[in-house]
Amino acid sequence: MTASICGSSRALVDVEVTAQVALPSGNLNVPMDLGIVMRTERDQVITVAMSYNTHISLHDYLVIGQENTLLFDNGELRNKNRVLIPPPNQDNVAEAISRQNAEFVAAVFDQREPAISARSVRPAMAALQAAQDSLAAFQRRTGVVAGTNPARI
Repeated sequence: MTASICGSSRALVDVEVTAQVALPSGNLNVPMDLGIVMRTERDQVITVAMSYNTHISLHDYLVIGQENTLLFDNGELRNKNRVLIPPPNQDNVAEAISRQNAEFVAAVFDQREPAISARSVRPAMAALQAAQDSLAAFQRRTGVVAGTNPARI
């Protein structure tokens, strides 16, 4: 699948998207593991691995590039030399949601696009659609459906 993502200049960049998603499982019967790999026209590879099966609370991102490596962990952003953005206060989540909602309401009143718009999340939605398409193709190819163990088929 090919999708478009925003590059550093905010111009859309075409990327090739491949994805693997685990079969729906657990009490919710939804996929708990997801892997997405994207390749840009400039041969940059982006890998996203997510799992809701973790038994430790973590929310981190590791961005590795030719010029720099960044780690976002527990709200702190750092490179190899220093902390770039310190971690927020504990009640930051509620505060962030309030700021997000206020920005949206202000955008409606000002008749402008909000800072986080439907247009800005389309690239993420395209990557998730690739994952959904991958799961559907796997299920068509193998006949495996949600709630079954593929090892036993």
